[in-house]
Amino acid sequence: MDRLTMFHVSRPARLMVHNEMHRVRSISMLSCLLCVAVGACTQGVRVFDPDGGDGPDAFAPPPDAGPSRRVFVDDGIDPDIERRFDEAGASPAAPPSLVYPEDGTLIPPNLRGVDFHFHPSGFQTFEITLSQHGEPAVVVYTWCTPMGTGCTFQPGTEIWEELARRRPDGPFEVRIRGLAGDLASTPSEPIHVELADEPILGGIYFWTVEPPSIRRYEFGLARRSSELFLSGAEEGSCIGCHALSRDGSRIAVGVAGPSGEPGSRIYDVASRTMVLDAPVPGDLVSYGPTGDMLVSGAMTDAPVRFFSADGALLHDLGVVGRGGDWSADGEHAVYAAHLLSGPSELHLVTRDGDAWSEPRVIPTPTTDAEAFPAFAPDAHWISYVGTDTANPTRSLLAVLHVADEQVVHLRRAAVDDDVTFARWNPNPYSHRGRRIFWLTFSSRRDYGLLSDANRQIWMAAFDPEADPEDPSRPAFRIPAQTYGVGNFIAQWALSVRRQPCETDADCPDGEECHDGFCRPRGPE
Repeated sequence: MDRLTMFHVSRPARLMVHNEMHRVRSISMLSCLLCVAVGACTQGVRVFDPDGGDGPDAFAPPPDAGPSRRVFVDDGIDPDIERRFDEAGASPAAPPSLVYPEDGTLIPPNLRGVDFHFHPSGFQTFEITLSQHGEPAVVVYTWCTPMGTGCTFQPGTEIWEELARRRPDGPFEVRIRGLAGDLASTPSEPIHVELADEPILGGIYFWTVEPPSIRRYEFGLARRSSELFLSGAEEGSCIGCHALSRDGSRIAVGVAGPSGEPGSRIYDVASRTMVLDAPVPGDLVSYGPTGDMLVSGAMTDAPVRFFSADGALLHDLGVVGRGGDWSADGEHAVYAAHLLSGPSELHLVTRDGDAWSEPRVIPTPTTDAEAFPAFAPDAHWISYVGTDTANPTRSLLAVLHVADEQVVHLRRAAVDDDVTFARWNPNPYSHRGRRIFWLTFSSRRDYGLLSDANRQIWMAAFDPEADPEDPSRPAFRIPAQTYGVGNFIAQWALSVRRQPCETDADCPDGEECHDGFCRPRGPE
């Protein structure tokens, strides 16, 4: 239940619904009495269901009633706030200004907790209008919730669900107005945000440094917070680097051995128990597409080698490197080789029956210090981080098109702010009839009105058919993380494997039994 009172406006009728009381009130009592008298006015009205449900036509406007919109009013705001804005005089002050998200951001429809940052410009009450095709679709009246040097507004569940319901009608143009006394500002300059056609499946597992642990976020649960998956304190080792099998059943977690040598423990995800007696060498590994092989390197350089899922050595490439990745068909592997005579470079190897080809150097003439390469789901693109050859102090996120070896800098997504550990969702998605991919990375970039020295997990859409000079969309910070804490390596899994249960007693601390599986306790 949102803390906002919600109105539904449908031309020509105007109705207000107070969610907490589950009742309908007409703005005009006379209209209500007339409706009751003639037995009409049943369309466009939300009928109270004593069982708590709404029919399939809840809030459906009457035929030919014209475009409809939904209006939400924050707790404590004058219920007549819409009229006050409409009748207010013109303020000479500059309007509020929207800061975050960036213009053109594409967001999954089932990601909860995304917020809007804005400068208030001296106003106390705000009208946020999200329009489609020039018509208001959702209007919110809210206060300033202080954040940094300005304010934030986070759409609650009901607002976000309404935006998601309307996403087939296209992007939202977002503007904000302010009200002080009886004077209202002009609308702000707009930003455009869009909700993707398809919800995200599966989840991400990321490393947080405070306290050292692996945390998990499952998109399908529609929560705003992540959950603890593995604790470094409980595992008796500093854990950080990690990799998931694509089906989500296994996780390899980097640890330090007795003499400091890097290795990776292999765990069953559902039970959180180790499945191998000894770690696989190297603390920066990647699973093959079917989970039967691992490519191993390390954060501090180690031999790049292929292992079976049970830890048996299959092939030693004869170089040292800092991790690699597999193509979705399992026919290619890419890694960042560290050269003793100079900086790193990208190498590609190809399967040849039961053997592997000699490593081939992939030229990257516009970048240096290449690291952490990863294949896109179609295997046509390889992402990596590095520095700009024209400005070695400038870090960047880039993709390489495998077919023609063209390098594209993703400045729209990453804005060149100390980017590291880019990872792809292994599942391709569709948006507006085109294939898109989702990419995560860690960055110290500003989060709207906030600046911090710690890296956070960011996510962006990648559209291979879009602008060839930069196919990325602006990135957004994944909400399910604590701000001011360093977070790294958002590894994806197509499904989140959970421990089976019969009662809450079968589940770890902080979890409860729900439909036969352990899930995080609480609504958020």
